[in-house]
Amino acid sequence: MNRLSKISALLPAMILTACSGRATLTLSGVGGTPADATGLSITTATLPPRLSRGQTFTATVVIRNFGKALVPKVLPVLELTPSGGAAAHLVTAASASDIAPGASTTFAFSLIEDGSAVGTLQALIRPRAGDADAFAFRTREVVENPAHLSLVSVNLPDTVVQSRGYTLSVTVTNDGDAAAVQVVPRAVQLTGSVQAMVASAQPPVTLAGHSSQTFGWPYQATGPGTAALSFKAQVTGQDGNSGATLEPAPTNSNASTVTFPTDCSLASPCFGFGGAQLQKDRLDLPTGSDHLRVKPYSMLPSEYRRVLGATPASLQQQAATFNAPPARWNIEPALAAVSLYQAFESAFEGCLTFTSSASTYGANPTPATAATVCQALSEGFWSRSPTSGELQSCSAFATGSSNNDANPRRRWAYTCASVLASAGFLTH
Repeated sequence: MNRLSKISALLPAMILTACSGRATLTLSGVGGTPADATGLSITTATLPPRLSRGQTFTATVVIRNFGKALVPKVLPVLELTPSGGAAAHLVTAASASDIAPGASTTFAFSLIEDGSAVGTLQALIRPRAGDADAFAFRTREVVENPAHLSLVSVNLPDTVVQSRGYTLSVTVTNDGDAAAVQVVPRAVQLTGSVQAMVASAQPPVTLAGHSSQTFGWPYQATGPGTAALSFKAQVTGQDGNSGATLEPAPTNSNASTVTFPTDCSLASPCFGFGGAQLQKDRLDLPTGSDHLRVKPYSMLPSEYRRVLGATPASLQQQAATFNAPPARWNIEPALAAVSLYQAFESAFEGCLTFTSSASTYGANPTPATAATVCQALSEGFWSRSPTSGELQSCSAFATGSSNNDANPRRRWAYTCASVLASAGFLTH
């Protein structure tokens, strides 16, 4: 084998030879005149321990001259002995370099795995052609099938009930040998007029080869409509060996039927904000006949803070105005003009801060900018998209003669307050 290595060192390119029944890939170049073999030593040699089939990879070798004389035209020899279906060939060879006494030089070979199946690559690296095996570095690379992601299921419950929670589940499988890293599933609503409350984002995970994981998003059906509901799921990731992007085709869920609950009796619980069981103190009426409940004052400060970034000062200490306690207030005793006026005043105060700096609010509303801003405000404040009628109403107010403040930011603040003082924000 040493004789074969010395012969191969005379050739400037890659040679594929046979030795003791094994195919040996020798990557080398024309070396200089051999010097004292003890003068050169491999201090580090780096190859990836695992490779995905078809992967381009780099072999990095650092050689130090421990001798007292310069060693010219040093070029390490890299021999790869494949087994199984693995193979590799040289893409870019390292360049020969003179190494001064006490100095180190880094050499890099660029290779690509091009075998027919999985296997291994045994690496033998000598400081230069002709050096004995005693000075060689040995390592072993495992060649495996790349990571391969697929969406095997995207499921909704057969029936989703208005105002009730449900879960969208997505199962992702890695069919490859290599691990898949930074795996992140995403889901978007595809059909259905019922709005799905925003669910928490899924953090990235690592999927080992030939493993699966099921992700679940908790949602709540809100808004009008009973049309069938469905989602589209996507997943992205990276091959853990090569870093190649993994992005299989998206998959649609089943269509879920959206229905209204038959009642809100004690036998059929109805849950509101904070998990409150609404059926405990309401009449057993058909759904749709008792939708006049308003958010309790206790949650209004945090709701304004959620959408505006701060709670209006005028909303503080207003529990009596908003009839609290009890925990929530109803239309019969408390939805008086003074309460609605206070809601609008508080909203306007918060909106003045909200519109005080962004460049969007520095010019008077136009039909185009009003439509864009009204869409964004409605989605942010109501957690749903506005209907065409709601959007038209908001835009008309923003640009209408009744909203005629000379300061553009105040005009936008009035528009913002009109959205915050609507049923879309104040009721549930």
